[in-house]
Amino acid sequence: AVLGPVDRTQTLPLSFAQERLWFLDRLGGGAAYNMPAALHLTGNLDAQALQAAIDAIVLRHEILRTRFVDSGGVPVQIVSPSLRIEMQQIDIFAQDESGRVAQACAVAEREAQVPFVLAEGPLLRVKLLHLAPREHVLVLVLHHILADGWSIAIMTRELMMLYTEFAAGRVPRLVPLPLQYGDFACWQRSADAERTLAPNRAYWASQLAGAVPTLHLPVDHPRSAEPGLKGGAIRFTFDAALTTAVKAFARKTQVTLHATLLTAF
Repeated sequence: AVLGPVDRTQTLPLSFAQERLWFLDRLGGGAAYNMPAALHLTGNLDAQALQAAIDAIVLRHEILRTRFVDSGGVPVQIVSPSLRIEMQQIDIFAQDESGRVAQACAVAEREAQVPFVLAEGPLLRVKLLHLAPREHVLVLVLHHILADGWSIAIMTRELMMLYTEFAAGRVPRLVPLPLQYGDFACWQRSADAERTLAPNRAYWASQLAGAVPTLHLPVDHPRSAEPGLKGGAIRFTFDAALTTAVKAFARKTQVTLHATLLTAF
């Protein structure tokens, strides 16, 4: 099947990445896969134009109007034809600059820790924090099932462009999107895509054959039946030669540096 627009009267499946996140949400839930972003805005701000930009971005990107429900044990995407994400405005009243920044960070962190309900939505929250008449912080929090780091960059870039147009009293003119994420999810589940992926799956099945299904490490504390988020970090530095070699290998194999290091790990 060629990647193209899909009839929206049919049920939309989840992509593989979305299904993983849906499963993890069912397994443990919580806010582990919340994706927060904060934009520091300076100068005169037109809150009405900013709300209009948010409305436009949600209308433009179908995924921002999507929730994920259990249909007989199988997750499916449900896209709302329209959805308004109300931008809540909060005034920060601290007297000095350091106090305002600390208070704004605390508000943003609390917002980032509030879980989403995938089956209900919306899976995007927006807050505008007013630190001073000409200083503001826009806090965006969305679930990872909607977006990744690249998506956040696209979203914020388009949001600022839309805001600029609305604030100037102009009607924004963005090129219509030929595809939405749901179209990609349908293509990824198609027979043609399956034939493409089959050799990759066979390769990893061979590589992992005989691997221990569960790794039991000796620990000095009881292990919970449910995975937790508390852990530690070990930091180390690659030397310049190894770093250059790893990056070259990633380019040669046409994968990201992250994927290369994760595979090695």
